[in-house]
Amino acid sequence: MISAYPFPLVGEPLAVDLANTLAIQKGLQVDLLTATSAASWWTAHEAELGPPPPAGALDLERLRELRDAVVRLLGAALAGTPPPTAAIDLVNAASATGASFPRLAWSGGEGPLLESGSRGDAMVTGLGAIARSAIGLLTDGDAERLRRCDGPDCELIFVATNLRRRWCSPTRCGNRVRGARHYRRHGRAARNGANDPSNG
Repeated sequence: MISAYPFPLVGEPLAVDLANTLAIQKGLQVDLLTATSAASWWTAHEAELGPPPPAGALDLERLRELRDAVVRLLGAALAGTPPPTAAIDLVNAASATGASFPRLAWSGGEGPLLESGSRGDAMVTGLGAIARSAIGLLTDGDAERLRRCDGPDCELIFVATNLRRRWCSPTRCGNRVRGARHYRRHGRAARNGANDPSNG
């Protein structure tokens, strides 16, 4: 799914969407989480993270630090190698401190209501949700379906719900690859036809 936000994909599991904010563009690694874009990323995932922290309270350094640990974990899963212990420790610490839980509220004539409670502020709760997304992804069988896009100069990660899926997005890299293949086939045929003396 192409995002309306300044990020290449939104719609993968939360941890994968965060990892993909460290992207390759024109052969260069680009950090898409900036002081201005981080709030947009959070807003795009508000259903999972909860409301964004108040203005000025979104700790970009902590978000990037967790993102980098998630990137290492996902990269290790893709490579079939053990990740650095520091990445595991950081994700586990974020998960432990950012617990959210159901809470009962009872309001006048409305009766019982389910609310969401949390230990910690919005930033801590959001980081915990990201950490738990990474832990769940790596332990519930989805890790076997993690893929890196086959598109040229694309390093985006996705979960292949369809095992034939090769690209991060059919409209992003899929169209580019198919277009290049079409051009190679038809361009070569056109060039060969132009060089054929019988066409003159």
